[in-house]
Amino acid sequence: MPPSIQGEGGSAALFRVAVVLVRGFNLPPDAASPLLEHWNRAFSRPVWTDAELRHKLRDADRSGHMPYGHLLQDDESAGSTGYRHRPLYRSSQPVRTRPTEPPAMDPAEQRAKHTFFPLTDADEARIVALRHVTPGMVHLFKNKGLLHNTRVDGQTCWCLVEDTFAQARRYDGGLLRTARGPTKARTLAGSRGSFFGRSFLTRGRPPVLMVEGVVGLLEAASAIDLADAPWVPLAAVTAGATFTRDPRMLELLRGRRVRILPDEGEAGRNGAATWHAELRVAGAQVDVIELPAIRNDRANLLADPQAHARSLQLLFAD
Repeated sequence: MPPSIQGEGGSAALFRVAVVLVRGFNLPPDAASPLLEHWNRAFSRPVWTDAELRHKLRDADRSGHMPYGHLLQDDESAGSTGYRHRPLYRSSQPVRTRPTEPPAMDPAEQRAKHTFFPLTDADEARIVALRHVTPGMVHLFKNKGLLHNTRVDGQTCWCLVEDTFAQARRYDGGLLRTARGPTKARTLAGSRGSFFGRSFLTRGRPPVLMVEGVVGLLEAASAIDLADAPWVPLAAVTAGATFTRDPRMLELLRGRRVRILPDEGEAGRNGAATWHAELRVAGAQVDVIELPAIRNDRANLLADPQAHARSLQLLFAD
């Protein structure tokens, strides 16, 4: 594997090694730590700190794309070539897997499980105040069928819905229960999908602003609205989303201009690097933009667009 050299993709190189350890060889991050430290001393220039290494292992465990135990092949898997693969380390722990997702629902099943009802004018105003998004985009999302109300945990929530994916948030910004603990956004049972915003890509071929997070679609659309730019939004559901799981989405972006605004942090930038590579292969004209003045945070931009007018201009610059 290539070394981690500052200025030459060193962060991505270290992340790949971390993925191999915690996913390919199925090592828990604490067991992988001394191995990554050894590799770091030998192949990183400059070396990464212990805190940075721990952070990279956590990111690899959470958002890496390699299946757990992928490199722990049995000898019998060598096939007829006669090559016998023996891993450097064979974990004594059972292979970890992602929690099994429920099967995708067709629209009728989804409607039966989740009851959606329309937003009132007052609801639209509450979302505008809560997220600093533009009233025009909230109304557009409502009219396009992307924005509804639903009930979750006894609370009336606003919900972004497209095809077989739905994610709810409370109007007061409070937390909702999930299997992984309380969170501000709850993806509803039966949801499937890696990308959100397909309905914006079916008419014409305008440039695409790609962001991370379902609510990011509404925020990106509001930034487009503020700039009066002839662009359309697209959101990856998480930093771990990949186009290999949604080839039809990749086909919609083939040959188009796409600009990625990554979330701040290693996971966000690793996700952006993956999408950039996949889109380049598909022939898209793709770039990744960094906006230090707002720390790549769309909420900062929308909260005070006048103060961040320069960042808004750069976001859609040629």
